[in-house]
Amino acid sequence: MLALRLVALAAVLPLILATHVPLRRQHRRTLTVAEAAPLVARARPAELNAGHKSARRALKRSLKKKAKRACAAAAATATSTFTSASPAYTVEPTATSTSGYAAPSDDTSDSWAEPSSTTTYAVTSSATWLGDWAAASSQAASTTHKHSVTHSSSADSAGDVVSSVVSSVSSAASGVASSVSGLLQVTDDTCGWCDSSDSAPNGSEDWLNCGVTGSGWTPPYVTISELSYVDLDSSGPFAACSDYFYLFNEYGPEYNIPPIMLASFALQESSCNQYATGGNGEAGLMQLAEANCDGAPDGNCYDLDFNVKTGASYFSSLITQYDGNVLEAIGSYNGWYAGLTVADATAAASEGDCSGQNNLDYITQMVNGWMQGQDGSNLGTYFNLASC
Repeated sequence: MLALRLVALAAVLPLILATHVPLRRQHRRTLTVAEAAPLVARARPAELNAGHKSARRALKRSLKKKAKRACAAAAATATSTFTSASPAYTVEPTATSTSGYAAPSDDTSDSWAEPSSTTTYAVTSSATWLGDWAAASSQAASTTHKHSVTHSSSADSAGDVVSSVVSSVSSAASGVASSVSGLLQVTDDTCGWCDSSDSAPNGSEDWLNCGVTGSGWTPPYVTISELSYVDLDSSGPFAACSDYFYLFNEYGPEYNIPPIMLASFALQESSCNQYATGGNGEAGLMQLAEANCDGAPDGNCYDLDFNVKTGASYFSSLITQYDGNVLEAIGSYNGWYAGLTVADATAAASEGDCSGQNNLDYITQMVNGWMQGQDGSNLGTYFNLASC
């Protein structure tokens, strides 16, 4: 019996030893992957959220420090200086010749050129810049020319100043700007504010004709650079002149005259008809008087190249003669003169010479019509040549 028990015990003992785990190891049992997964899933978001919050707080503190440094830097004023051309005429008037203008030689060194001086603009980047600019823009910066004429203008923003500077530099480099937009900003000591508007960007006709209805014409002082005009384009009224654009584009810059101004003279004077002959014998596109035809090739004052070049040179000489006053030069091209009255301008009509009159709408038709790319023949208030 004892032997049988020992045999049974020997058979069972290995099984007992294999399944027995000491108590001290039960407390150190490692969790299985399946058992640990729920716990990790629950714990990780909390750990990540805590890290994110800490990072956000650090980022905010960093941004605040940077913002404070940026504000401190912006409070310091940085000044940039720009230089713009500002007309200041010192040309002495030339003697007026009564024998007529002589055709120019090939040397064009005597062509009119508008002198300039420099005006400095300061633009600040301080926190109070807008307030300072608003106060400054309400005050007109003025420049005084001969004849005691003052023109004034004010900018609406720093961008306007920079644009004006760039435009002035470009104009100086090329001799004459291709186009100048906006409204004329001129106040004359005698004639007052130019009263420019969208329909009369270079001033009202009453202002342009200042004095003709009274004691006589007192031409306001305006320079070419102050006039508003558009680019010469073959569309609209200038389609009739498109065959001659190459001449306007050649001799305009050569004599410091906008090409569209030369084309406007051609439209105003001859409707761009190269064979046109005026009532007093004026010839060609630019309607040159006989006294201005000396030197024409083979005596042909209608020669296109000679006609346009001579017209440009003649107008340039008028600008020089009148100390840069382009309005006085335009009027003179039609026979106007300082002191002209309505009675003087229309006197020829009463003597049976209608075409011998001065066109009292001439200047406004030029600067507010043709030079704006519009038909100037319908502009004005006098129309004293309508019956001719």
